[in-house]
Amino acid sequence: MPRHENTFLFLIGIFTIYLILAGNRALTLRSKIKQQADWKDKLISATMLLVSAGMLCLGSIGLVQQVANSVLYVFFGGFGAFMSVRDFQLFKSFKEKKNAWLISHLGRMVGALIASVTAFLVAGIQLGSTMVWIMPTIIGTLYIIYSNRALNKGKIVRAD
Repeated sequence: MPRHENTFLFLIGIFTIYLILAGNRALTLRSKIKQQADWKDKLISATMLLVSAGMLCLGSIGLVQQVANSVLYVFFGGFGAFMSVRDFQLFKSFKEKKNAWLISHLGRMVGALIASVTAFLVAGIQLGSTMVWIMPTIIGTLYIIYSNRALNKGKIVRAD
């Protein structure tokens, strides 16, 4: 919409699309389906890494210039960079780690849910404080950590 441009929401939209695409592509990383990550997997993660670097730069400049909410660029840029780097690590080792594809899938899809809930809170019902931006991420990340630990201990039955 004219005069309603929001660079941050655009970048968060790219982050959400990355989560959905990477979560969906993680399903193909089962050793029965393919032997190595293909160009699509790498392109998705590389794009997010590039967007994350941009977010980190914008956030750092904003922090120096004391621009409001610059910490959000740094927070989400750092999170996106971390997840992208983890993707590239997964691409090298997914054949050795039996549950790696499922852990990646769960993490990315729950991450997309977190992003959707955050977008609803901020844009849908107009709650724009820093805590509203960060709390869904903290709560969702705790759930992801819990499910990863349960998967690693064999408490969650997986379907291959």
